[in-house]
Amino acid sequence: MIIASGGNSAPLPLPCPNAPSQTAVSTRRRGTLAWTGSLLAVLSAAFVATPAQAVPYAYSSTLGQTAVAGADAGHFNFLGRSTVDTVHGRLLVADVGNQRVQIYDSATLAYVGTIGATGVAGGDNGHLDQPVDVGFDAANDRILVADQGNQRVQVFDAQSFAYIATIGAAGVAGGDNAHFSLPASVKVNPDAGQIYVADALNHRVQIFNAQSLAYVATLGTSGVAGADASHLSEPADAEYNPVLNQIMVADLDNARVQFYDAASLQPLSQLGVTGSPDTDNAHFDLPVSVTFDPMGKLILVADGSSSNRVQIYSATTYRFIATLGTTAAGADSNHFAGPFGISVDPVHSRIFVGDSENNRLQIFTALPTPLVTSVLPGARSVQIGATPTMFANILNVGTTPLSNCGVALPASSPAGLSIQFRTTDPATNTAIGTTGVAASLAAAPAGSVSVQTFVLAFDSGAALARTGLPLEFACDGVAPATVMPGVNNADLIFSTSPVADVIALAATAKNDGIVHVPAGGSGAFAVASINIGVAGNLIVAADTGGVSLPLTANICESQANGQCLAAPASSLPITYAAGATPTFSVFITASGSIPLAAATSRIFVKFLDGAGALHGETSVAVETQ
Repeated sequence: MIIASGGNSAPLPLPCPNAPSQTAVSTRRRGTLAWTGSLLAVLSAAFVATPAQAVPYAYSSTLGQTAVAGADAGHFNFLGRSTVDTVHGRLLVADVGNQRVQIYDSATLAYVGTIGATGVAGGDNGHLDQPVDVGFDAANDRILVADQGNQRVQVFDAQSFAYIATIGAAGVAGGDNAHFSLPASVKVNPDAGQIYVADALNHRVQIFNAQSLAYVATLGTSGVAGADASHLSEPADAEYNPVLNQIMVADLDNARVQFYDAASLQPLSQLGVTGSPDTDNAHFDLPVSVTFDPMGKLILVADGSSSNRVQIYSATTYRFIATLGTTAAGADSNHFAGPFGISVDPVHSRIFVGDSENNRLQIFTALPTPLVTSVLPGARSVQIGATPTMFANILNVGTTPLSNCGVALPASSPAGLSIQFRTTDPATNTAIGTTGVAASLAAAPAGSVSVQTFVLAFDSGAALARTGLPLEFACDGVAPATVMPGVNNADLIFSTSPVADVIALAATAKNDGIVHVPAGGSGAFAVASINIGVAGNLIVAADTGGVSLPLTANICESQANGQCLAAPASSLPITYAAGATPTFSVFITASGSIPLAAATSRIFVKFLDGAGALHGETSVAVETQ
């Protein structure tokens, strides 16, 4: 069933901002998509229009001298990987051929210091031998170096650069848990407090406790190369994806990126085709590193050999987004020659690509996504067998036309849950497209936006209750839309028995989806609802969605003229008959400053059963003036 929500809607009482006691004035509810569009107009003002290119990054500058090897602070000699120390504001670069780790100020790129002795390989704690990767452990304030030629990982203090400890045995290769055989990378999972070491010739990833450096577990089978999901073949890199709580392994000789659950260590899905190297977007030729970009929620894969490119994917769905570079090697800013490692600097909105054979670090600015999206209603609860639907807007605020725009569930969605989408006529909400066929978005006119609307349909063959389900709105060439709780995610219940299903819509005084509260004063908004499910006893509550804001929110059920039926409270019980259409007034009192941040500063009105399950929800942004 598709819920109509066009412009001919019933009256909605709107609370009077200056009378938070129990009075209200009347207005007319705007259509669902019209209201959503007004909020998105506000949200889109915070996004900068992208340049005329369909990639998430734009070339900025170069560190090092292209195609010129050297040993001073302005040159490199075959770059390894790099990482960004956001605590101390430093960029750490593994300079393999110079037997050192070079340290730069991450803001100015000025040289800061060196770990190791330039041009001198050695096995003591003052020297390195082919340092191929460097990691940063913020929790323990440590720098980690994959010292490949010495078969070890060296641990240094992040402030003084003094040696602390060694994982492995210097100069001694081995296959037990105290040794490595060609350690190719070292990365940190800050959520679990673990270190991942890609132990290439042992065909495994070794996991250690980040604080104690004690061995924890192994991915793959030690000493046994293989092509199934339980084996690896010369893994070159391993990194954590916090969006899906997964370990990503660049499984070099298998020409794939293999994903594992970070908690259970069970193998999941993969990118690429096992054992089939190639240069199209479904394959890798030589995946030498894999990196998570928290800015755009992207996965970046350095694909070397004849590919000479960086492949970009969604970290939520694994959807292919775009390519940096081409399959032809080159030395200009649009090409690489052996891209080897990628690091991310979220503080300065940029990424660093180690262009190994060009002896340089290429710097790219991360472009803000031009996509802004919303979903209404944000919550549905149905019996298994029914198909709950929602409406969605997707806006292009950039200067480039976008293609292949659609909606998908994250890879971490409950088993059996599926989504379908169709484009709709925004004037009538009538479905006009073909199910599953993506749309195109024109470039945004000056001072405006380009809009496409969709109807979304969900299905599940099993009972589930999933709140805060992120929906990925994505187009080719740009980062997916930012997920904003209460704006473009979904709350879903599929029940074994009939349940209440409340469709709720909020309205604010300016019809912009924002409650504007005078500093130290009060404001209000209204909520209309309809129960299209069976009767149920629910609790209606107003809160800030777990975000601490300096305000109090109280709610009352109201008459058609906005008059409260009882004194407002933070929550109230209500018996919802099937088809019932109660309205509510929500009163806000601010005790401090609340800047406009529509993704986080929000007030939610939730319709909960006695077990806390969500049977309906709406929200508005809030700011003080």
